[in-house]
Amino acid sequence: MRALKDLMTQRFAKATTSYEGAAKAQEAIAERFLERLHVKGFPKGVRVLEVGCGTGLFSRPFQEMFSPSALTLNDICPSVEEKVASLCDARTQFKAGDAERLAFEPSYDALVSCSALQWFEAPGDFLARMAEPELTWIAFCAFGEGNMREIKAVSGVGLSYPTKKAWARMVPEDFEVLVCEEERLTLWFDTPLDVLRHIKATGVGGVARVRWGKEALGAFCTAYVEAFEDKGKVPLTYHPVYVIARRKPTRSR
Repeated sequence: MRALKDLMTQRFAKATTSYEGAAKAQEAIAERFLERLHVKGFPKGVRVLEVGCGTGLFSRPFQEMFSPSALTLNDICPSVEEKVASLCDARTQFKAGDAERLAFEPSYDALVSCSALQWFEAPGDFLARMAEPELTWIAFCAFGEGNMREIKAVSGVGLSYPTKKAWARMVPEDFEVLVCEEERLTLWFDTPLDVLRHIKATGVGGVARVRWGKEALGAFCTAYVEAFEDKGKVPLTYHPVYVIARRKPTRSR
């Protein structure tokens, strides 16, 4: 898993300039995550840690909607700092590094993450470590087992993602899960090559380190079309899982 995280970091670093133009599904997921946070009463003006901020696709509207009193933006890829520099001020800072290995200070009221925890080696252990007494909210969206299913079906190569129930079980027991929902978003492309270009442009995807020879690439494209083509287009499925949890009230003795 560590090797996979290193590969993802390398790919995302190369894609920071093309990411937001190609990340249509991620943008929709961020919007739907924000809607769920608003509906469930996520508080304004609290201290927030966002892990996996990327280029700020979620961070910008989150900051505008909830006006955190303090916000730490974290990402494993140092080069994204320039992408979120406009968000940084006296209340907002960027901290580069692997969240699973960093010590975060000061304490936070809320931990949020959008489309990042699926890359962690042990996301449940990370959430447990971060759930110190001051933390009141844990909210994240991550990808489920149906993510980019077409790639895995055709190539036989892909990532293993947790199920919706497995993601919910990672929430520490001191928290009540208010939201545990999933959906499937489908993007349509003219050709399988366009699918691969999309994955490359976003920097993260379901294909491991694969070197496509001309023959192998042709076979992949043919199989993809035969399996999934519909009305001259081919799909790519995203499977986001949304989890929002709030610390349970302390029982009086």
